[in-house]
Amino acid sequence: MPARSLIVATALAIHAIAGAVASAQDAPLEPAPRVELGLEGEWPDALRLAVRADLDAALRAQGLELVHAEDGAERVVATVRVTAPSDGAPACLVRIDDVITGKHVERAIDLTRVPSDGWSVAIAAGADELLRASWAELAIADAPPPAIEPPPAVEAYVEQRVVAPIVDERLAAALSPTLPRPALSLGARGAVEGYLGGLTLVGGDLTVRLYLAERVGLELGLGARVGLDEESARGVVRSWMLGGELGPVFLLVSAPSPVRLEAFVVARAGWLSFEADANGGSLARDDAGAVVMARAGLRAALAIDRSELGVALGLGVPILGREARDDRGVVVGLTGLEIHAALSFALEVLP
Repeated sequence: MPARSLIVATALAIHAIAGAVASAQDAPLEPAPRVELGLEGEWPDALRLAVRADLDAALRAQGLELVHAEDGAERVVATVRVTAPSDGAPACLVRIDDVITGKHVERAIDLTRVPSDGWSVAIAAGADELLRASWAELAIADAPPPAIEPPPAVEAYVEQRVVAPIVDERLAAALSPTLPRPALSLGARGAVEGYLGGLTLVGGDLTVRLYLAERVGLELGLGARVGLDEESARGVVRSWMLGGELGPVFLLVSAPSPVRLEAFVVARAGWLSFEADANGGSLARDDAGAVVMARAGLRAALAIDRSELGVALGLGVPILGREARDDRGVVVGLTGLEIHAALSFALEVLP
């Protein structure tokens, strides 16, 4: 019994679906909106027929019907009028009288560089483009209301010919952003660095900066530092350092403002040397070795044409430090929190 009920229910469902499909097929389709075409002036027969055929093909693909302007047809949503070109004046004027928006737009089509056997395609494409431009405001939310309610076929035309290309273009740009050409700049800077361990270094760097993306770059700096003499009752400690740094630069504020604001995070490494001169009764020992620091900070710059002047301020932490010692303990060291500042000049050489 249950099996028989299932068979009956299935048969009824199939019958209902078939009836719905048949009703949908029998329902009358909404007639296509019509676009009138009026060809003004003296047209060669072959060109007249070709223009009508090419424009008809373009509109029919969008659910629109092309009719003669002289027929006085109903359901007309726009009238396209085209003046005849000639060999002496290879150009024509396309005018759209838009019933939906109530606008009148026109455009001159230059056929000078178009072979004569391609005139019909160029004219039809120009008319289709002008019609699309006239109906483009139907896709704008705050545009004036249309003079008449656009038929569904016109709304579909706007969706396919106006909205969809814009959406596709923006989606493609979002999925495949184009990176700007790398910008390369060369520069120099003077710097001062102070450590809680007592060491103060003064010097300069030569810099190379390469922007690989719109707001992200990479900077390399190479230079030398000289330490301020550390004097005590036991003698004097002199110091110098050779080193470099490498790290990313993040552009926070840029054009059109002439002021640029950047954040940077870099690793700096170098060779630090301590040279000691002891007073009488004290022991002196020179010392040298590698040092490594991690740094971060902000840099503000004023752009002047292809050059810029900048000032930077930041903090750092020694990862591998070094100290100068005597027989009584630490005299000075590259240890503890670092505070650094720099004045810079850079010149863009690419692009």
